[in-house]
Amino acid sequence: MAQLDPTRVEVVLDLENLLAPSFGAEPAAAVRRIAEVRRVALRHGPRVSGFGCGDRRLVARLVHPALVWLQLFPGAAGPDRADTELQRRMREVERTGVGTVVVATGDGGFAPAVARLRAQGRRVVVVGLAGHVSWRLHRVANEVVLLDEREAPAGVLAGVA
Repeated sequence: MAQLDPTRVEVVLDLENLLAPSFGAEPAAAVRRIAEVRRVALRHGPRVSGFGCGDRRLVARLVHPALVWLQLFPGAAGPDRADTELQRRMREVERTGVGTVVVATGDGGFAPAVARLRAQGRRVVVVGLAGHVSWRLHRVANEVVLLDEREAPAGVLAGVA
């Protein structure tokens, strides 16, 4: 394992889990929600990058200048295929020097991956919607940040590039 760099933060976005209640027909709401996650990440280090996976239609609609720091890719069709792909990519993060991983989901299926990252000495922050984060994630993460389930305020995008 590479030496951990406390200034490097990797964000993992489970798009459907994080955005489903707020996305609706307005892509700007999704961009604002993702910007909230990025703000959480920036509290842990200045060098933030990330990746996210979701439905092809959702990913296609998330083209925005505020998301240039984020690599978005469509998941294969079928239940939990995007989650499987995200967890595969999280294993790749385990071979890097990233010191903090911000996992934006409420899905307890991510708990084993979060536990592995913590066991390697990384700080793991789970960001999810209040009332929608699995107790398994609460138990294994260093920190859990709960977002309001309602749409993120428009001001969240200020200063995000």
